[in-house]
Amino acid sequence: MATSPITEQGEVPTSVFQSDLPLYEKLDRARTELLDLSARNRLLNMPRSSKGSKAVEVVDEVSTEIFRLLVSEGRPFTFLAGKAAAGGDPQEGEPPAEEADEIADLAQPEDDVADDRGVFSRHADTRLQTRLTPKGLQKRLLELYFDARTLEEEQGVNIRYLALGALKWIDPNNAANVRFAPLVLGRVDKG
Repeated sequence: MATSPITEQGEVPTSVFQSDLPLYEKLDRARTELLDLSARNRLLNMPRSSKGSKAVEVVDEVSTEIFRLLVSEGRPFTFLAGKAAAGGDPQEGEPPAEEADEIADLAQPEDDVADDRGVFSRHADTRLQTRLTPKGLQKRLLELYFDARTLEEEQGVNIRYLALGALKWIDPNNAANVRFAPLVLGRVDKG
């Protein structure tokens, strides 16, 4: 038989739904209790590229084109490792480019040819460019694959999503901490 916890005042707490509050207030309180509004919630605080990140950040792409190709045309996408800019000075304290997993200074695109819609050809392809080196990209994709597979096997949850666009926001309690929340999420199917 389950027992109810007793508060310091000796009272047995009641559920929000057992209170005498109006229905709209009961629902509002229940909703607030269910929401995780902390920085742990990936819908409010999406990690950006970092060593411990469980994401692949895509750079130099146009979200509307990705959406058009993926949703309207049903085309599959692949990831493309970044290319380092030629003649870039190595920054102090950073590993040599061949050892690094991420490229700080990407090469500028070579194609400047736009179609009749004003979309450059590099934005109308199915390759999503990243800042990761080929080694870093392979490593990150394998980590994501194994993490997703493990979670799906253990909990039955698919955690692979593609986020298009991000809302940049600042936590009012910590103005130095800039956060990013995904705007459009699409589930990535097995494969």
